[in-house]
Amino acid sequence: QSSTSYSNAPQTDPSIVAFGGSIGNYSGNGTQTNSTSLLSDGMDITDPGAYGSAIQNVNYDQVAEVKIQTGSFSADTAHGPVVVNAIGKAGGSVYHGSLYVYGRTHQLNTAEWIAKYTGEPTPNDRQIYPGFTISGPVIIPKVNFNRSKKLTFFLGAEEYAQRNIYAYNNAYAATVSAMVPTARMRVGDFSNAELAKMLGPSQRPDANGNCQLTYASGGGTASNVYSNICQQPLQGPAGANAEPLTNGDLSAYRDPLGSAILNSMPLPNVPSNGTYNYITTDFVNSNLAQGRARLDYALSDSTHMFLAYGLETGKQYSPSLTYGRSGPNNQG
Repeated sequence: QSSTSYSNAPQTDPSIVAFGGSIGNYSGNGTQTNSTSLLSDGMDITDPGAYGSAIQNVNYDQVAEVKIQTGSFSADTAHGPVVVNAIGKAGGSVYHGSLYVYGRTHQLNTAEWIAKYTGEPTPNDRQIYPGFTISGPVIIPKVNFNRSKKLTFFLGAEEYAQRNIYAYNNAYAATVSAMVPTARMRVGDFSNAELAKMLGPSQRPDANGNCQLTYASGGGTASNVYSNICQQPLQGPAGANAEPLTNGDLSAYRDPLGSAILNSMPLPNVPSNGTYNYITTDFVNSNLAQGRARLDYALSDSTHMFLAYGLETGKQYSPSLTYGRSGPNNQG
């Protein structure tokens, strides 16, 4: 294969066919779509409802080996005809442990096509996975217990801190743009220079020299809330004679509630194009936490008995499409 990715398998192995099953997109030996079972230490973790995924992730740092069986096998295997069994790590006679973190943040990402097209900064997604493992013999201090070290344990846990799911289920709907006040506006500077930074090319004089708003692409007069701040203010609340303003400076008349609202808004992150001066991609969290414990007892050199317990919990969601950004083909 030209790549180590398993996604290339159908292109190189005719016995593997694409499908929507418990381990992603593949089945083996031309079998039907519901023929693959995913096991963890012999326990079936295939989603019994939708058969679209596994009910628990298989963590590579907690797995010793993966056994794949296809076709004919003995009656002790209750699944098939394709079985993928992830056999978990077990403890030994010596203590071992690990502390690790896998991470990827947006600073390491290349800009995707939508971000390049719209000129927005790199989308702020992240995937950070801290975890640990510890294993060894079960020893009780000052007690003559398990001297033979036949009873061992393994314990592992990992946190999946993920912010990588597009809000509203697709990249188009997750792209949020807005016209937001500049940093100087937060302190009362509504001069023509600051208004131009916010409104961009949509701030244009009419035939009489008065300010009007026009859409950047349409050229027609805009009818929206920005018409009220098209030109710098000339007077305070008491009127031009009592409170004339210099260069649109409203700093002396700032309202605490209004200032709080302005400060709650994001600052511009792109030059204004007359439609927006702030754009970002909205992601939602998909955080998970996983833990696994296993006890092993060696009845003999060739016969072992074990007890394993696994737990995975978390919230996975995307905002409803009802509140998404409108777009073509009902995307949003």
